[in-house]
Amino acid sequence: MLNYFVRHKIMSTILASCLVLTTTNFACNTSWISTVGQYLPTAIQIAESIIQLVGMFGSSSAQSDQAAVQAIGQEATKDYQLLQTLYQQYQATPSPTTQAQIENILAIITTNLPAELAAAHIKDQGLLNSVTAAVNTLVTIADTIISQLPVKSPQLKARKGVLKSTNRLTPAGAKQQWDTLVCKGLSTCTALVH
Repeated sequence: MLNYFVRHKIMSTILASCLVLTTTNFACNTSWISTVGQYLPTAIQIAESIIQLVGMFGSSSAQSDQAAVQAIGQEATKDYQLLQTLYQQYQATPSPTTQAQIENILAIITTNLPAELAAAHIKDQGLLNSVTAAVNTLVTIADTIISQLPVKSPQLKARKGVLKSTNRLTPAGAKQQWDTLVCKGLSTCTALVH
């Protein structure tokens, strides 16, 4: 009889230990989702506001510059809105597939937005400076999320390795970058991201 209790006690202990490890591991792997949620409102406002920079800093710029800024703003908005949709999906039903899609959109943001900006060849220097600062802020937000994410993608693992030595941007810091680097204190511009 004693042997029966000892054997079951050992099995119960093993089962309890497995449950604790699994629960702890799952909690650690999903804590990054709150980071995504903190940054999305600011990132989406910045992305949507890029198009409006033309009227504030480049209303006399060439049509090609205006079209380029519009394309960059539309791409940034589309990417961050997709990230928001995936975030909401993952919150409702966490899955490795949705997490992989989140990683994919973060890779797209960090790769495509700077490439699109470089390919735009915006000639109006004031407009270029503001759009560059906005894109850099959006990429920094994506990098901050990546630094918190338990990434599986080789591309993001390499990027995350580099990010460990950099400071993270807070949502308030992103707003501050928008105000100072993008808007340069222009109140109609700073009011776009709140």
